[in-house]
Amino acid sequence: MGKIINYSPKITMINEKKIFKRKNDDDSKFNLEYLEDRLSENKISKVQSLSDLTKIKIIIHSITEEIGTMPLGIGNNSYLFQDNGEIKIKTFNNFIDVNKFETKYGLMITEDNGEWVSFLYNVIENGAEKVAYGNFQHVFEYNNKVYATSSSSHLGGYRCSLHEIRKFDDKFVDITIFETNGMTISGGFCEDNYLYFYSNSFDCNGLYRFNLDNNELELIHKDLCWMISVNSLLKKDNFIYIHGNYNLIKYDLNSKEMEIFTTLEEDQLNTLYLGRFKLTEFWDRLFLEK
Repeated sequence: MGKIINYSPKITMINEKKIFKRKNDDDSKFNLEYLEDRLSENKISKVQSLSDLTKIKIIIHSITEEIGTMPLGIGNNSYLFQDNGEIKIKTFNNFIDVNKFETKYGLMITEDNGEWVSFLYNVIENGAEKVAYGNFQHVFEYNNKVYATSSSSHLGGYRCSLHEIRKFDDKFVDITIFETNGMTISGGFCEDNYLYFYSNSFDCNGLYRFNLDNNELELIHKDLCWMISVNSLLKKDNFIYIHGNYNLIKYDLNSKEMEIFTTLEEDQLNTLYLGRFKLTEFWDRLFLEK
């Protein structure tokens, strides 16, 4: 709780530039066909509004499908978005390892293959060209610039980076603004020259904002929701909305208080377990209203 404090995990401001020469060849055509096939596999199965969700007292974590099963990393095929200013959640039928974003350079497609090779692509008239290397999840624009975030977590190690992408007639330039081995960038939203994001890493877990003008990093709230794997984040007015593993957290930047909602529906509440007990058996302890 309390006021925003300065916090500086070890980040490296490197301003490193990598050049990707533009080329209209069979590889670009194959890339586009391959990415479109992967994108087509992700169908929206449902859309929920914040007003439809159940308010709960504690964050739900380590959910199982039946007694005795190992905790399931489920729920991160759902993502926050805004529809006419209203906070909503769209749920896909599959986990998403590719996503698309409209930019001033046209359509960009992110790719996250975990520990394997991944790229950021720009779709052109003849295919999809590689513009950066990394595990990309988000692309956004600020002050007429295009930014992308890369993040990975593997075998207890964490790594993330922030990139600016520039496009010319004959090349793409990937400028790595900063990188670190101690944090993740899980969900991101840009407003008023700040990039708001959540870090899921162990030592640097928390809600942060990075000033795109002066490169200062601030910790807003440490270990705000360390029990869940955050994958989506939005800012609206003075609230930060954080999603991960069937939880939607509404965080007040003024009071530092939060409200918790679950995206689970009634049939799921009656079939999923928290330890030895069904979620509905925790009614008095878990739920505020239904």
